[in-house]
Amino acid sequence: MIRVLIDELGDGQKDIILKIDAMPTFIQIGDLYYIADFLEFDPKNIDKVPDKLGIEYIKYVQDKFDKLDNLEMFIPFDLSDQYIGGLLIIRGKKGLIKTTYVTTDKVCGYEINKKTIDQIINDRKPNFEKKGDWFLSRTSIMEGLNWSIERIKKTAANPLE
Repeated sequence: MIRVLIDELGDGQKDIILKIDAMPTFIQIGDLYYIADFLEFDPKNIDKVPDKLGIEYIKYVQDKFDKLDNLEMFIPFDLSDQYIGGLLIIRGKKGLIKTTYVTTDKVCGYEINKKTIDQIINDRKPNFEKKGDWFLSRTSIMEGLNWSIERIKKTAANPLE
């Protein structure tokens, strides 16, 4: 299961959390600072920045998993001004998705968006540093991402819960 959590009181730094609930469990904290640019949103048009960006980012991740074919695909998560980190995914055997968390300093968060990321990764062919890998079912991935969206919506509607 993959879950994405948002620190609603965050300031753009260390306020998005990626949790992979598999053996071994994995948690990565990242920044929302470049997410609006990555998703090609004008921040002035977003009412609740962490909530809206979190949900739109999760929808982007879901879309990437939906479009997964037999080629390796990179889904950015931590968009820093010095590096990027994210999930490198590929279909594995028996319908499982090999999911690896990787980082590279050959690409920076401010220079990518959802339209350019695949081409930049393809052109630069960075050597990714691996932080862990798992074989996950598409069903469990989508359940976790759907749970994440509902959690953000619930927290936004009832901030004291």
